[in-house]
This record gives sequence, C-alpha cells and structure tokens, in this order.
Amino acid sequence: MTISIRPYRESEFERACAIRSITSESSIERFRVAVARSGEWVDHYLHLAIESDGELIGDVQLRHCPLTMPPGVIHFGIDIAETARGNGFGTEAVKASAKWAFAKGYHRIEGSTDSENLAMRRAFEKAGWGFEGIQKSLFVEEGVAHDYYSFAATHVAQAPVEPAEKKDGVDSIQQSVLKSERLILTALQPEDEDDLFEYQSDAETVRYIPWPMRTRTQVREAISASLHTRTFTRNDDYLLFAWRLKENGKVIGQSNISIKSKSDATAEIGWVINPSFAGRGYATEATEALITFAFEELKFHRITAYIDQRNSASVRVAERLGMRREAAYTKDEFFKGEWASAYLYALLEEEWRERDQK
Repeated sequence: MTISIRPYRESEFERACAIRSITSESSIERFRVAVARSGEWVDHYLHLAIESDGELIGDVQLRHCPLTMPPGVIHFGIDIAETARGNGFGTEAVKASAKWAFAKGYHRIEGSTDSENLAMRRAFEKAGWGFEGIQKSLFVEEGVAHDYYSFAATHVAQAPVEPAEKKDGVDSIQQSVLKSERLILTALQPEDEDDLFEYQSDAETVRYIPWPMRTRTQVREAISASLHTRTFTRNDDYLLFAWRLKENGKVIGQSNISIKSKSDATAEIGWVINPSFAGRGYATEATEALITFAFEELKFHRITAYIDQRNSASVRVAERLGMRREAAYTKDEFFKGEWASAYLYALLEEEWRERDQK
C-alpha cells in the first residue's frame, strides 16, 4: 500500500466535498477557498489531499493558531472516503502527515478522536503516536457528553549549534544571555524542573497559556525540546528564556520569541510568571530586556503579542512597555472549553527607539 499527501487539484473539489460530507452552502464556499489554496495556511487551516494509486481517498486538515498554540506545533484531523476505510489507509495517512510536518520544521503534531472511534484510536497507535490522555466531556451533542482521546508525535531535530556571530537581519544564533537589573535571562536547563513545575502545574497560571497543567514528565519534555531548538532562521522558529533571579538563580518565569515573518522582520513574544513573584515588576523587566534584544541584536522591525482580554496583568505589561493595541478579537477562538477574545498588541523598532530617547 502506498499513499501520498499533497496539495489538491482543482478537479478534485467535488470528490473532496463528498469525502468530507460537506453539504451546506457556506461550508462548501469556505472549503472551495481551502482547496484552491491547498498547501497554504488559510485562517489557521491547511488542507492536503490523500492519494493512493492515483485516486483521491481522503483529506488532511492541519491547524495552527498562534493565539492558542506554541510555535512549532500543529493539530491534525483526517477524513477517509467511506469506500477506502478498513484498509489501513488511516494509519498510513497519520504516518505521512507526521512525516510532512517534521519535514516542514514542526516539532509536534497532535490529534484527538472520540473515545468510541476505535478505528481512529488504532490508527494513531499503529502510526506510533503517543497516547497523552483523555479529555473528559470535550463535546456535548444532544445532551450526550463525548470524551476524546488525545495523541501526539514529536520530533526534536539534533541541529548543530550555529556560530554566535550575528549576521545582518534575522539569522541563526546561539542562545544568548540577557541581563536586567534583577534578572538573568538564559536557556532552560534540566535542573530547572522544580522551579518550572511550581507554576506550569498551576491551573490559574496556565489559564491563558496554550498548555495544559503540566506534569513533571511534560515539564521535562518541554525543557528538552527547548534545549534542542538552536536555530532561528525560519518562520515559527522560536527561543525560550528562563527568568533567573540574580540573587539565587531561581527561575520565576519565562519568555518566548518566535519569527512570525522573516521577510517582514516580524516577531511575536509571550511571557508567563510564577504567581508567587507577580506584582513586583519582574514581567515588565524581563519583557523589556527581550524587546531590546529583539530590536537591537536580532534586528526585527516589528514585535507583536496576542493577549487574552481577561489577562489584565499581561495587558498592563504590554501597555507599560509602550505596545499599541491594534485589534480586539471577539470570541474568535474556542480555547480550553470556552470562547475566548484577545487583543493584538504591536510595537515598531522606531517607536521603541523614540521611547528610549524621551
């Protein structure tokens, strides 16, 4: 059995609609755009055709939203034609989708399925994806709650560390060390597990963060993934910085910066702090150091931050640093069981420079 995943051909649109059981006029028109631009991200989604022996047998749906998902992570969905089911195509498509994602530079692909969909659960398992848990009552349909099983595959490339010398513009770098009045910002280290677990396992702390409450195993996995992220050359490449107190080295929070558009020299930043250390200006101090580094060393032109509208503490940090609120999105993401609204904040290098000169 051989299958491949590839962009759609225009002639396959009607067959693809049938495979996905799309019937409503609005859904058909949205999917028409997705097929026409197959292989491109459209409103956080990317669709690919599944082909076997020259025949279209399924559809792959990939999703990445920077508001709710970390850089390098995509969510997977699949539809297999009814006539092709039961022949192992689902397993092969899951394998092929992971291979495609890793070849494109993503380090994690995740998916979920109804607990009663035994065929899809077996497909994930046979493809070698790891079982990550049960999402209880994820959906309720006609008064019936449905549990979903979550699976994921990861791939951390053992990339060589690039030279520390910086070239013009955004390019590969070695993880830098940043300093502020009270903090040192460095790469995460395995010995940071206890400090990170303090806040990454706290429900309120991760309420607006695109992770679940992490177990110790998940904290260790996150540290390992960050240590192998040593290139900063492509869109969605990212760097993580631990916030260490100068007085004792304790990690009290972290920042991330990712390349949103290399051609446009645009980056996105985010941050989280241990609530035991909130309210003392540490988040502003650390983020200011990161922004300075992004503009002065990495030569970005524009920096953005997506912030949940309920996260008033992060809103204050962004505004304290002079970031402009450029947009307000109303219930545009279904996030952790509820519709969430967000603000888009942005800052230009020239605005940062003018701020420093005042």
